[in-house]
Amino acid sequence: MNFESNYVENEQMPDQGDQITALIVEPFKEPRITKISTDLSALQKAVGGYIEVVYPFSDPVAVIANEEGKLEGLPLNRGLYDEDGQLYDVIAGTFLVTGLTDDSFGSLTEEQIAKFTEIFRTPQIFAQMGDRLVPIPAPEGSKEKADMLAGHMADLLRDTGLDSFYGIPESAYRAKTAQLSTLLRTGNDFSIRRTLLALAKTNTEYSKECLAMVKTMDAFYQEMQIPRFSLYQIDRDNADARKLSFLSYGELNSQGKPLDGRNYSCVYSGLLPPGETLDSIYERFNLRHPADFRGHSLSVSDVVVLHQNGQDQAFYVDAFGFRQVPEFFAHNPLEKVEELLEDDYGMIDGIINNGDRKKEQEPEKKPSVLEKLQEKKTEAERQHQDAVKLPKSRDCDHDLS
Repeated sequence: MNFESNYVENEQMPDQGDQITALIVEPFKEPRITKISTDLSALQKAVGGYIEVVYPFSDPVAVIANEEGKLEGLPLNRGLYDEDGQLYDVIAGTFLVTGLTDDSFGSLTEEQIAKFTEIFRTPQIFAQMGDRLVPIPAPEGSKEKADMLAGHMADLLRDTGLDSFYGIPESAYRAKTAQLSTLLRTGNDFSIRRTLLALAKTNTEYSKECLAMVKTMDAFYQEMQIPRFSLYQIDRDNADARKLSFLSYGELNSQGKPLDGRNYSCVYSGLLPPGETLDSIYERFNLRHPADFRGHSLSVSDVVVLHQNGQDQAFYVDAFGFRQVPEFFAHNPLEKVEELLEDDYGMIDGIINNGDRKKEQEPEKKPSVLEKLQEKKTEAERQHQDAVKLPKSRDCDHDLS
């Protein structure tokens, strides 16, 4: 492969205006054939900015990309690979594949269209592993569904009054919504999850909606079968649970303290790249912490959950190696938050406001904070209506017709 790259002088490139047949490759979409002019303005419009031309293949073809795509935070699109199949660069944003003539861009041949359509056919997402990116095939339909979910999520965050979403210009709001969608598609959702759970605990008015949104995120990943992992560590705010920190699985049971997921908090979640193992996760979260990781180095008593192939598997970090612990799922991972919001004091089963328990099982139903607030609101509205309602006068109680 030819790794040459030309940073085109965008202001000085001549306008030629010839129509050529090329491939256009957009993030999260399959390549498609397009007719495009070779003049500078048309090429810049296609890629969304100043152009950079690279020649990564031995074939006489050019890849025309946005020169500042990465700096502008455009979605990572497709990887470029060396002769050994190793990823050496990633194109950000939409790009074109064109043929070459002696002095300009030209049309692709039918054979070239077939070849490069196949090379770039599968959309990719990229997971950060230490200082390198690992490509993963993007599930079909993930962009559309992530965009829809991100839109609902942005609306919710704006409704809660979150500073970064509330009262900002519409253009900035759309940009933040697009950023949410990218984070969802790439599995880098922990910052979103952390924000929603914090709001669920502190914002009474939108607690249920925030928690429901977390569950919707989980359902999205399950439907799209995007492989992910989560790290759980013993809750620092739980004094009793802290006594169980750094105990081996055997020590835990010898003390009569079986593993209980309610003692844990999720401290990180992310994409699970191909080839990632429990050992490599352990190494990464001891030697190369991600920038947004706030927990301690992965240690004994922590739990790693792998979400892949439609299944969740939990592994206890033991004194030697890992031990699979299906009992970690005996309680809903969000149960502690649900306990703050549950208004029927029924079973914690992943559904807020389950409805009344059967009377024989419920000694006395206590009103929740939300119910009390709603009652006060209803009473205030009733009183207001009574205050403004004019009493009917006997003198006027007759037909005026």
